[in-house]
Amino acid sequence: NRDYIQVFLGLINKLDGPIERFAIIQDPNHVRIHPDWNPPGVVYNDIALLYLEFSHPSWLNELLNVISLPNESDRLNSFVGVNATATGFGMTSDEPGSGTSIYLRYVNMTVISTSSCQNFWSQFVNDNNICTNTLGGTSTCAGDNGGPLVATTDDERLILVGVGSFRSGGGCTQGHPGFILIFINLTLILISIYFLAVFT
Repeated sequence: NRDYIQVFLGLINKLDGPIERFAIIQDPNHVRIHPDWNPPGVVYNDIALLYLEFSHPSWLNELLNVISLPNESDRLNSFVGVNATATGFGMTSDEPGSGTSIYLRYVNMTVISTSSCQNFWSQFVNDNNICTNTLGGTSTCAGDNGGPLVATTDDERLILVGVGSFRSGGGCTQGHPGFILIFINLTLILISIYFLAVFT
């Protein structure tokens, strides 16, 4: 149904199902797309917010919890050289016929500089993106877009630093020049996120 978006929380194994699920009505009160999102072509500001009404805080536990967004001080942190973790149910191989994963999987990747990323991606990447090094063929894959990129700050806070946006069409395990999935840099579009979060 195009009028609804299904949101699954606490899903680790697709066969077991989620801890909780929501059906979100696709209207401005529940879904906010960045006003400067500009597909097709060069994709900037590739992010949206969904409003979930938690009527039972007891849902939050060791298996299902929230993660912090960057704060103002994190805007000065490029996270270059930091080991970040991406998760998703995407494909695990470039082999023909390879499907998406039944289980939630993760991969650790090192954040690289925007300038290094632009050497390969050129105008497709700007300061609102955060890139990861996938040399050796370790990366996310098709089906992981929209997933989280999580990192630990210098003061040991676990925060969401990126959201998967796009990747190389050359394959997931090729390590094309080290930059497979491009994430939206949440530390630099923090003001936009807070603006989008003002639901009416």
